Amino acid sequence: MEIKKSPKADLQNKRGLLLEIGLVVALILVIAAFAYTPKEYRIEKPDLNYAPVEEEITEITRQDQKPPEPPKKVEVKVIADLLQVVTNDTKITTEVDFAEFDENTEVVQQVEVVEETIEDDQPFLIAETMPLFPMQEGGNPGYGDLNTFRAWVQKNIKYPAEAFKNGEQGRVVLSFVVEKDGSVSNIQILQTPGKAFSEETRRVVAASPKWKPGEQRGEKVRVRYTLPVDFRITATAQDTKTSENKSSGEEPFLVVDTPPQFNGGDINEFRRWVQMNVKYPAEALSKNIYGKVLVTFVIEKDGSVGNAEIFKSPDKSLADEVLRVIGKSPKWTPGKQRGEAVRVKFGMPVDFAVQTSEGILHDKDTAQREGDMEEILVVGYGTQKK
Repeated sequence: MEIKKSPKADLQNKRGLLLEIGLVVALILVIAAFAYTPKEYRIEKPDLNYAPVEEEITEITRQDQKPPEPPKKVEVKVIADLLQVVTNDTKITTEVDFAEFDENTEVVQQVEVVEETIEDDQPFLIAETMPLFPMQEGGNPGYGDLNTFRAWVQKNIKYPAEAFKNGEQGRVVLSFVVEKDGSVSNIQILQTPGKAFSEETRRVVAASPKWKPGEQRGEKVRVRYTLPVDFRITATAQDTKTSENKSSGEEPFLVVDTPPQFNGGDINEFRRWVQMNVKYPAEALSKNIYGKVLVTFVIEKDGSVGNAEIFKSPDKSLADEVLRVIGKSPKWTPGKQRGEAVRVKFGMPVDFAVQTSEGILHDKDTAQREGDMEEILVVGYGTQKK
């Protein structure tokens, strides 16, 4: 395709002319710039040799303000706490002048304060020096610890006769305080199986001799103890002692250094001997009479058995059979306390049960408790119930 263009319109032909015009304009601008000079300004130099002018400073005066007057104090007597109810027409007089009061008056109430001295005299549970119980044996003037007091309680406490008769047992837990003068106070029963047990324990502890009081930092203090006492009808009656004695003026022991022995054995050997010799009474068996017999007896100093007593029995025939067997017991080796032969009392349960076609009929309250002597079980074969 042919391009159609007029030669007159081509600026390349005028290139040299345009360049010359540009150079002339640039030269004119340079010459004009060098020819231009700014207007000159004349700066006068100040004379520095002059003295400063002192200006008088006028002190600002302030008016002194008076401090506010303190509030007026009015003493008011304390009115008694007791309020007296009167009728509306009663004229009330008072020594207080209410004219002295205004809204800016400060009322000061003067009350006499009496310092109350609070003495913290709570008993200690553990002191630096614990109380000591006086020795009671052999005229020894010394003192022992709580175990000595335990031995003293064990020696003086007696099994309640009614509770022993009913076969009642249990533990009494009590607390007491050894005072600063050594006396025993604040006896509290914390646990008891019955009133008779708690009264007997309280009686013995209240009769205690004076202790040597405990000390804390060199000062005498009150000390609290907690003491458990177990009442058990056992072979050795480990924690109690009774005063019953019908054969002589000497009281039998329940706890001794050397217990009596039967045929070279202990009370269990005697229990086995009774088991072999006791027989179920025919009359009671025919009537299906069953139950537990509780018997006590004393081993005398010569080894013989005496003072056999029945404290519980469901029928006379069962009690008579138990007494018959114990009465024919061979002699024992007597018990000893501090090397001397002494009388010792035992308690023993004998349970009579009837075997029928429907099962065994026996005393349901025969659960063996810890510390009890193993009971003797006598089983008879009775008739079937119709």
